[in-house]
Amino acid sequence: MVKLHTCIVLQEDGEVLYQKHVDQWQKLYHQGGMEIEGNLELGKIVNGIWYYFLSALPSEESFQSLGRYYGLSPTGLARGGTFEDYEDIAWSLALPYDEENDYHPQFTNYQRGEEIKQADAVLLGFPLQYSMNISTRLNDLTYYESVTRENGPAMTWSMHTIGHLQLDDDAKAEEMFNRSYEGFVREPFKIWTELRRPDSGAVNFFTGMGGFLQTLVFGYAGVSIHLDRLEINKPRLPPKATKFTIRGIKYLGSNLTLEVSANSTKLSVTSMDDNWRLALNDGKYTVTLAPGITVILPGAGPFTVYSEPWKDCKLPADIIGHNYIRPDGT
Repeated sequence: MVKLHTCIVLQEDGEVLYQKHVDQWQKLYHQGGMEIEGNLELGKIVNGIWYYFLSALPSEESFQSLGRYYGLSPTGLARGGTFEDYEDIAWSLALPYDEENDYHPQFTNYQRGEEIKQADAVLLGFPLQYSMNISTRLNDLTYYESVTRENGPAMTWSMHTIGHLQLDDDAKAEEMFNRSYEGFVREPFKIWTELRRPDSGAVNFFTGMGGFLQTLVFGYAGVSIHLDRLEINKPRLPPKATKFTIRGIKYLGSNLTLEVSANSTKLSVTSMDDNWRLALNDGKYTVTLAPGITVILPGAGPFTVYSEPWKDCKLPADIIGHNYIRPDGT
């Protein structure tokens, strides 16, 4: 009798624990995430990534706000530093450019044809969003694709995907998109590895996952973040998907949801910081955003989300490799 009672108690406690687990995950997914319909395999991969990312973050209930948390990236850039530090680095960087071949060499005296490990010079286009001619951007992507080693990491092809989407080459983008995850995702738990099968490298490879998610947000959804605005440009569906939703886009204290389908794109506002009221401009009309509002985004855009307080702010110079024109005192 005692044994039976103990089993019942354990079973009841297990159900309570299970429900708490479910409730907590539902809360996290409600705050932010991605949903892909129409492409089950892609949806499973995205769900797996969110699970691994969220599992690695500290709990909101237990994390001490005064503690230092640097994010998922272990590198020095994730650990902060003053704005002046990065400004000094930006002014002091060299940016080689080969005028004859209209591309950016990996470094000064780089010899064309030399193999590289992974994306580097192509990162000028994204995530740096550095201004350049379309021909230069295309040449960077095309050339470095040809010299990147076969067993390089997945995130290289994620960056190439975004580049080709921004250049409106959907077919090439899909080729790079498939290349960015096929062979890197291992069943049955959607574990990512640094290297393509049969090699492995680092496991479970967050960097590859992060690059893949960026193809969806900054590539297919067309989101780009600038110093003075957020833009949505030419949103489109990922391959074989029928609907694509990004929940929990945080911008200047607001919580936004972007929904892309075959026939329309919608931007919804869940909440907003009263100190940073937002507006949306489609190139012709301006709409004042507010919590509860859903705006249909017609056409390709660009659609610009901005806050009025920014209009009087002087933006820092976005210049690389021109230290000789650096203003005195900066």
